[in-house]
Amino acid sequence: MRLTQYVIKMILRYKHHNISALASQMAFDMVFSFFPFLIFLLTMVGFINVNPRDVLILLENMMPSELYNNVSTLILQLLQTRNGNLLSFSLVFLLYTASRGFRAIMNGLNQAYEEKETRGFLKVIFISIIFMIGVGVVFFLFIILLFLWEKINAKKKKFFGVYK
Repeated sequence: MRLTQYVIKMILRYKHHNISALASQMAFDMVFSFFPFLIFLLTMVGFINVNPRDVLILLENMMPSELYNNVSTLILQLLQTRNGNLLSFSLVFLLYTASRGFRAIMNGLNQAYEEKETRGFLKVIFISIIFMIGVGVVFFLFIILLFLWEKINAKKKKFFGVYK
């Protein structure tokens, strides 16, 4: 197959599978689910014994400065208050929005491989929630590792006698 035939075939498949619409749907659903996840995560961190200023310093290094300036007071407020109602609400909203994002991914993969969805609606929702919980656990462990990395690194340097 020549290169021009391959390019034409790819363009036709792109149009046939409606890739741009699926990509837009997935991007929207994932971005839409990020904010409830962030609220849930910061509310959870507020229940553990972590200095809110340390979290703000870490987030300041990770976020663009314009975004950090806009949300830093909200983040500080979430970290300082232990609101069980907000935690429950954000968890339910997170389950809804994130499962929509994973359902969009499943729908996109089904269309890309030209498969029909044979599972029932509730089973699809359950599977998308399980995937969302798995990704959430991995992300939460990653955040904990980021917080603990400095302490682990300092103890390692002290143990091996390496000082800067």
